[in-house]
Amino acid sequence: MKDGIKSKVSEQTVAIVAPFPLPYGGMAIQAEKLYKRLTESGVTSFCIKSNISFPRFLRYFEKVRGIRTIIRFIIFSIKLLHIKQATVVHLFGASHAYFFLVVTPAIFVANLMNKKLILNYRGGEAEEFFKKWKLLTIPLLKKTDVIAVPSDFLKGILEKAAGREVLILPNVVDIDIFRYKERSKLKPIIVVSRQLEPRYNVACALRAFKIIKKAYPAAQLKIAGTGSEEKRIKKLKEEMLLKDVDLLGDLTHDELFYIYDKCDVMINPSNIDNFPGSIMEAFACGLPVVTTKVGGIHFMVKEGETGIMVKPNDHEGLAEGVITLLRNPMLAKLFSANGRKVAEEYSWEKVKKVLLSMYELT
Repeated sequence: MKDGIKSKVSEQTVAIVAPFPLPYGGMAIQAEKLYKRLTESGVTSFCIKSNISFPRFLRYFEKVRGIRTIIRFIIFSIKLLHIKQATVVHLFGASHAYFFLVVTPAIFVANLMNKKLILNYRGGEAEEFFKKWKLLTIPLLKKTDVIAVPSDFLKGILEKAAGREVLILPNVVDIDIFRYKERSKLKPIIVVSRQLEPRYNVACALRAFKIIKKAYPAAQLKIAGTGSEEKRIKKLKEEMLLKDVDLLGDLTHDELFYIYDKCDVMINPSNIDNFPGSIMEAFACGLPVVTTKVGGIHFMVKEGETGIMVKPNDHEGLAEGVITLLRNPMLAKLFSANGRKVAEEYSWEKVKKVLLSMYELT
């Protein structure tokens, strides 16, 4: 790094406003990576967590719906005053209640304190959200210095909504953690790495696995993630009399790599999505991917080159895609090699150049 840039970096302080693990989720993972990588690169940064923990004397109210939302909003709003210590605010954004309870107050505080504001927006339901709430949301979007999104899919939606240029800031893939292993002759060991929430439709993966299990009795399914549908998924597993299905819960990056390394195919069954980091992690590890074609996924998965795509909620299509890979080792080998090349474009060294430009450090 040149001396002039080093000087600018040393003078810069970035406030990262976002959810942080635990629990693990796409936005929380990216925020954690950003904080770690900025620190390693010599950029002073600190976190303002939107998923705050209640003080001990208020813990009782965490169980009371409505009241807990009000208390969390008050505590978070107070913590936003730390923005005065920053020169740049990197605000992670999403739709629905998160926009109004986190994004909105953060924009107001950053503007009040005259701080450079990067709105790093993500979320597969953005188009519907901005159409419904445009009178409230569009004026707020205009109060940001930069709007950045992780995919061309969201870029088109946000530019249309905000009527201004939106930049691409790719998600960071830890290619040093998610190490590559070539897949050719596959074992029928399948992984699903999504939170157990309705939009990710993990139940569809179970139905697909039942078909795969008939063709390959030794098949195994590993499910990494937790969420509101955990009980439903466990119950469905029992009702379908499925064996060799392991629900692994939340995993750290190192634990997740260990699971990826033991598996040979990834299924992504989501109904709503943007730019899932789990697919990029699979690419980095050399895992062939069979996924639904929703949201921005078609911008990252190329049919016949890096994966197989099927229509939403198509468990038969997902099963057929997995079986096709198991029966065609040369196709699996092609997907494995091509996926890794894609993932390498999302390494920190490449993303950092884009980020420092947004921070005006280049």
